[in-house]
Amino acid sequence: MSGFGVYQALSGNECFLDVSVAVNYSSTTMESNAGVWIELRFILFAFFVLAPSIAAAIGYAAWKGWPKSFDREMYWTVFVASGVVAGLVIVFALRIRAVGGAWLHLVQLTCLGLGALLFGVALGFGVGIFTRRRNSLTQGPPE
Repeated sequence: MSGFGVYQALSGNECFLDVSVAVNYSSTTMESNAGVWIELRFILFAFFVLAPSIAAAIGYAAWKGWPKSFDREMYWTVFVASGVVAGLVIVFALRIRAVGGAWLHLVQLTCLGLGALLFGVALGFGVGIFTRRRNSLTQGPPE
């Protein structure tokens, strides 16, 4: 807009003044990446520490013969069911657009953590398929 338009706006004549000011101070354009690093650590911890720990605990229980009511078919069933649910929850978490605010971002991280837990359960029952013993270790001598 030229100086003439500004003069008309200030003198009381009807004229629209369109002014946009863009402020680019260094303090407003620089952002901290601390939140990103915390989230990355949470995700890495969930998938590389928590999920394998759950899988190892379930595999060890299967090796010991616990629970007694489970057979190999039940391990297959739980392995497939928890694996499918884990996959669906993880895909849902990845497809959430977390630009709406902090609460939506928290929902996304919660879904991702739940998916990691279910992934660990699926891995554990997958290990349990192969480590399940038919007989318990505490049987007495044959009579």
